[in-house]
Amino acid sequence: MKSLGLDSIRFYFVITILVSGTITFLPAQTYFRSLSDSSIKHELTITPLIDYGELKFIEGPLGGSIDYNNSHYLTRAPQVGCSINYLATPNACLGLAAEYQIIPFYTMNIRQVYYYTNVSNPYKFTTSPEIEASFNYFLDNDNFNIGAAVSYQSMQCTPTGQQSFFPNSIQFSYIDIGIPLLYDFQEGNSNPLHFYVGMRADLTIWKEKDKTTNNSDSLYATVIVKPGEDARRGNNLEVSLLFHGGMRYSFTPSVRMQLDIGFGFNCPYYSQLGIIFRLNGWHKKKS
Repeated sequence: MKSLGLDSIRFYFVITILVSGTITFLPAQTYFRSLSDSSIKHELTITPLIDYGELKFIEGPLGGSIDYNNSHYLTRAPQVGCSINYLATPNACLGLAAEYQIIPFYTMNIRQVYYYTNVSNPYKFTTSPEIEASFNYFLDNDNFNIGAAVSYQSMQCTPTGQQSFFPNSIQFSYIDIGIPLLYDFQEGNSNPLHFYVGMRADLTIWKEKDKTTNNSDSLYATVIVKPGEDARRGNNLEVSLLFHGGMRYSFTPSVRMQLDIGFGFNCPYYSQLGIIFRLNGWHKKKS
């Protein structure tokens, strides 16, 4: 009876995550060292990812200066990505992830809040994939690991209409530096399912670049400014804190699943599903 009750709880947990509406992408760690893998080294894994969630720049300095065609409910969109991880030593893992999100609206109006709240110009936004490089270190004889991550993304803005002091081309971009912590609740080598919890602190540095070649936009006031320069516009430095957790399940020794959800401060809510393919090394032991 106890076993049946635990299975019911796990099933309810999975269904709750799948129907959650507040979800988005942040690169969750897709490599984990199970208790039986503590002596493995030089393992390579690849993880296709699917998710659905809020646009990252809505939580950033652009949030107060853009209007989404009066459709503010369209703040989430589907995303796809892929993560590659390499276990360089039994304790150190290197990772590289790329993710792309479709913008759910054709144009956004950038407000010139420096002059008038309602003065705006329509722009078509084109985003690049978000790229992240990461490092994680597993502590000996423990399920705890700590890491560091750096990510980058840019957004090109091309006007679909033109007012005199708005640039013909703008580029927004950010560099994100994160420190993730993670703890796996592994019950034993024979149990294919386990849960984990983690947190991540990030510092995001935003940049805005006017790519116009003439001076027709000399009266344009940038959306993003340095701290303390103008309270009406966005700060180019942003600190965020993420809390997340999820489950991992091993179908076979070489195929695993990961389901991750999270929430935080100054960062999007999200959920993410990934299938982890262990390409090599999982059957090899340290000599």
